[in-house]
Amino acid sequence: MDKRNWRVQQVQALPISADLFAEIEASNVPAVFLGAVKDWPAQALWDPSKGGLQHVKDLAGSAMVQAMATTAGSNFYGDIRGHERVPISFGAFVDLAEKSLTSGMHENDQDMPMSFDEVGVTDREHYLVENTSGFQLYLAQVGIYSQDGGAFPPLAALMGDLAIPDFLAKPVQNINLWMSVNGSRSSTHYDPYQNLLCVVAGSKRVKLWPPSAAPTLYPLPIYGEASNHSAVDFVNPDLATYPRFKEALEAYETVTLDVGDALFIPEGWYHQVDSANVTIAVNFWWESESSAKLGTHMDAYLLRRVLANLVDLEKEKMIKEVSKLSPLHVMALHVQASQPPDKCLQAHTLKSNNKAMGRISGEETKGRRKYVVENLTATESEYLRTLVLSVSTSTPTNNKAGGTAGKHGEVSSANIDMKVSDCTLNDGVSKGFKGSRRKDCIAEIFSALDPRVLQRLMLVMVSEFPRTFEALILNGLSPAASELLTRRFEEMDTMSELGMSQAEFYEHIYSVFDNPRSAMAALLDGKESFA
Repeated sequence: MDKRNWRVQQVQALPISADLFAEIEASNVPAVFLGAVKDWPAQALWDPSKGGLQHVKDLAGSAMVQAMATTAGSNFYGDIRGHERVPISFGAFVDLAEKSLTSGMHENDQDMPMSFDEVGVTDREHYLVENTSGFQLYLAQVGIYSQDGGAFPPLAALMGDLAIPDFLAKPVQNINLWMSVNGSRSSTHYDPYQNLLCVVAGSKRVKLWPPSAAPTLYPLPIYGEASNHSAVDFVNPDLATYPRFKEALEAYETVTLDVGDALFIPEGWYHQVDSANVTIAVNFWWESESSAKLGTHMDAYLLRRVLANLVDLEKEKMIKEVSKLSPLHVMALHVQASQPPDKCLQAHTLKSNNKAMGRISGEETKGRRKYVVENLTATESEYLRTLVLSVSTSTPTNNKAGGTAGKHGEVSSANIDMKVSDCTLNDGVSKGFKGSRRKDCIAEIFSALDPRVLQRLMLVMVSEFPRTFEALILNGLSPAASELLTRRFEEMDTMSELGMSQAEFYEHIYSVFDNPRSAMAALLDGKESFA
């Protein structure tokens, strides 16, 4: 999804209806609900400025939790290599938050050790209590509620101060607490659930990317413990190792969540979260309709559909690259513009009732129109010259049954005199569309021309340069050109204003080949190579 096609929605009107939320969820685009949970008891009872930290400590202080610790300014990553894990009581962690609010960060934070091992720390909880200011501390995904009914969530006692929003009509699978001390910065990641993130104290700044941004975010391998996390350090990105990350830096949207706000993050959306000094948030996870289909007999089919769709999307991106206005295209438009209006083909379209605009009548030979170079417009002739000379300079042509084919010979400098020096054909066939840095002029022509004009050019080639046309189809098309030509054939099949019927057209062009099946096979091989 291109960033131009999405924007984070902001919903201010309260209360939020279940129908509105269902509509937003179905759109699969994030949305901020301002003040959506401002009426929770927790908003008043957990407020650090009003003694709220003592309240949550009284409720669940004895629960044991796993705190993540990292030095100031670092990221919290998804696996144990990205931070230190410290077993600590929830009450002790709340004390650290209280201490942070009263003492703040110190000037010597940069002198703190990178890990506990550097100073031989064995009692990590005690060390944190004594050196709070040198670390950023984070409680991440600590359970308050779980639908699974397994182990009792450690912070279940906090549930009494919360409420599942009325607009959330789906069965909630998990409710979690997220709490930072001295601020925190998460790595860029996605969640495999639909997510509603609600701020109870402090504030959060969230950067968002759609799932389609994955190639620019470099997610970690799917077999790892943190496969939903980006490999790139957002703060200090290594652009030499991750060059596509430049695109990610230009394609995100940032939202700020204050107390009482909620953010809907659809499943699979990448997000990177910065939290203020002491921030407390609660989130709700539930299964999406898409995920509900996984883990069933449909998995193999769904995987093939997804892969096929990704291939199609990538093909469209590559076709767009070919379709950009090329120097060849500019040249043709210049030639076209220099001709009198009744002698040129404007905008590559054909008016079926106007022979002066390029429709070839010719003389009938054995029941077929004869297509000749002389009947082409100046613009069409330029394209034909490029096609013929591109093939002749890169692909050897062979004559059938000896002799030269066509009235004018296969390639004559008298009637085809344009020099083609920067086009590539066979390089593209062997290396793929992006294998050569020279222009793929034939693919550009197939992209630029109206199907009706292309039909006429091909018929002229069949009539005047049959061996060149044979070489073009069998050996001269890059994968991109094969894909574009077959697309043009499909467009021709749906058009009525053509110089001849499609059945007659195909009969005419395939008559050039000793074995028409070899031509069809060459086109299909090229298409598959492009894919």
